[in-house]
Amino acid sequence: MDKNDALRNEAIESFTERNKTGRKTHVTEKKSIRELLEASDRSPRTNSRRCYEEMCEEVPESLFVLPPATDEQISTLERKLDVALPDDYKEFLKISNGFGRTWNGYHLDSPIFGVEELDWGEVYVDGLPVELHPSLTGVMDLELPDGREWPSHEKPIDLGSYDVLQTVFITPSVTKKTLAAYKEVMESPKTPDD
Repeated sequence: MDKNDALRNEAIESFTERNKTGRKTHVTEKKSIRELLEASDRSPRTNSRRCYEEMCEEVPESLFVLPPATDEQISTLERKLDVALPDDYKEFLKISNGFGRTWNGYHLDSPIFGVEELDWGEVYVDGLPVELHPSLTGVMDLELPDGREWPSHEKPIDLGSYDVLQTVFITPSVTKKTLAAYKEVMESPKTPDD
């Protein structure tokens, strides 16, 4: 059996197992926000030294941004944005008020801003839909009844950016609209099963 056959068989076994027993919990899902941040903080010093050397930059001693945000700073931010931030994100800010650029295995991601820098982001593509359904064709294959448009990103919160990289937070209200639209399409008799 060659390498491709072995990989194919492994993939088939994996899909078959998941179909029988359901999704397995990823090891990171059992970790606390602090543990995840500590692992991300170690990554540049162990996995991306070459990337820093190529950019002629020093490997940071830490990605943590201290001091952490206070409850008052977080409340002020929520009032400024008129959005209730998720509890796990508030927990993150109370550990590190932002975070440096993490290594994703290919390049350094954008940093995560602290409470003073967080604000509404720019939307560069007007009406860009929130896609939950992967499309093989590169276009939305699912259509809402009556030709309605899918909910768009509207104005996301810019969590961090660097050069062309941007990390955004799509607000809960937009997420709820998107999930409702997706549910409507999936329950529609006009939506094919395939």
